[in-house]
Amino acid sequence: MTVIHYSVTDVTVCDIWLRGLAPNAELYVRKNGAVVEAVTAECTEEALCAHVRVDESGDYSFEWDGDQVSVELAYAYRPEHVLDEGITQLVVSSENERPQYVPLYHFTPPWGWINDPNGMCVFGDRIHMFYQHMPLLRRRKRTMIYWGHATSRDGLNWTHLPIFLGPREELLRDPTKGGGAYSGSVIPMPDQNGLRVFYTDREDDRLPEREWQQVAVSRDLISAGPSETIIRERPNVPNLGNDFRDPYVFKGPDGLWKMTLGARNDIGGVVLLYETTDPTAAGGWTFVQPIYQIIDHGLGAAECPCILPLNEDGLWVLVLGLITRSEAPRHRDISLAIVGKFDGREFQPLHTQEFDYGTDAYAFQGWLDADGPLGIAWAANWAEISREVDYFSGYTLARRLEWRGDHLATPPAYSTESLRTRLLADCVSPATIALNDGAAELVVEMSQSVGPVRIEIDVPGEHIAFEVGNAEMHLEYGMGGDPSTYMAKGRPSTLRVFVDIGIVEIYADDGRWCFTKRIATWLPARTVRIDAVGASMKVWSIKKTTAANEPSATNGQVLENCDV
Repeated sequence: MTVIHYSVTDVTVCDIWLRGLAPNAELYVRKNGAVVEAVTAECTEEALCAHVRVDESGDYSFEWDGDQVSVELAYAYRPEHVLDEGITQLVVSSENERPQYVPLYHFTPPWGWINDPNGMCVFGDRIHMFYQHMPLLRRRKRTMIYWGHATSRDGLNWTHLPIFLGPREELLRDPTKGGGAYSGSVIPMPDQNGLRVFYTDREDDRLPEREWQQVAVSRDLISAGPSETIIRERPNVPNLGNDFRDPYVFKGPDGLWKMTLGARNDIGGVVLLYETTDPTAAGGWTFVQPIYQIIDHGLGAAECPCILPLNEDGLWVLVLGLITRSEAPRHRDISLAIVGKFDGREFQPLHTQEFDYGTDAYAFQGWLDADGPLGIAWAANWAEISREVDYFSGYTLARRLEWRGDHLATPPAYSTESLRTRLLADCVSPATIALNDGAAELVVEMSQSVGPVRIEIDVPGEHIAFEVGNAEMHLEYGMGGDPSTYMAKGRPSTLRVFVDIGIVEIYADDGRWCFTKRIATWLPARTVRIDAVGASMKVWSIKKTTAANEPSATNGQVLENCDV
């Protein structure tokens, strides 16, 4: 028998993902040795979640025969306190456990796979972040997609919460089907008594629509309630393909609720606009028109279209991911930022640029904060995903969005400066600085430099370097004699470089140009070297953040996992 002991002091819920390896197999919940509940483990290909509620304090144990029952994930939480305490991990299998080394200050999930950020919003005194999640695997295999959930008060330190939303039961029980609860957005309820959730339901081989739009409500902020369909089929637009996903709901300049959706036609990616006169946004959604057409980037679909106001002059920014195969070396699946005028129904583009030239800031989703528009992106890229290789990833730092007259800048959120702890170096190039734990922030001043500036980050088994020339910047990445090169035109005077385990973010001229790269190894960087005549550099060590380096936000319980 496998036994887990857990001491309960208050009403507690345990979410347990299990599946039967033999007919009529069960997991037993005992209190003081007596069985208080028996949970049947169904013989399904995908583990199913059982919610076990314990109402009385005491010492409990969860017991199962490992030859008959597979428990792949389990955690516990106190519903009345979970927003502050988070969840406590009880079981995690070898298939979804975290690697030995993980990012120290970038957000990562407590287990399993992560991709698009969803539902970014401020509710009360917390930022709520939801995310595309496969809790049982670290690799993208069978596409059973859930929504994970975390909250933060500063956008840096996060509390892991229970998994918020999952696939329909019929998908989980049918091994021939794939799909789940795909990307979307969240808005506060009009009475501030909960959250309204919009997402794409997907069933891979369903005809004629494999993707349609759903709405649900969460009153407890812990899980989504029953879902209803609000948009059943694609609009009658000529040559529209079957990509139809990622609803982003926002208040338009005319006071009406709007929704953007990503799609594709015979020209390329296209962004669709819907609206409703319902002040609660619960229903009544009608199609307005396509508001943005992508050309010259292949026939890939537009994904995760997010639109935010930039200033009081009527400027908005539309950020979207684009599945594309550009001719530029390895420059694939880019993100675009389009600044333009938006009156609620028409979007007039005025300026277009790449959102991140390293291409590993994908599926960006923003929200409005007291400091203006902010957002977070997935620090990865579909072009480098393999269904055969584990791929643990995380998110970028939160970024501000600022219009500076002729370009969009996306510098780090102001709160990132609070990550600095000790000044490791204040020097003039050339210099090599040792990193004790693989995490650092570099600020490089190049105004006095007349030649190229080169920064090399020593990561075991990988090559990563950034070079600034007279009129362009190059990010080099990958081993071998021909590393991939990511390029942008320009000559900045300052760089801010964030080095973390598995992730590097580079902000040139305070976010005028950004380069994000997810590093394929999870070994910490050993040193950072700068070579440039006349350039100066400051290097700070970076403190760890909660939920970035911990498997769960625990409440101090002592757990035991043993075979007896």
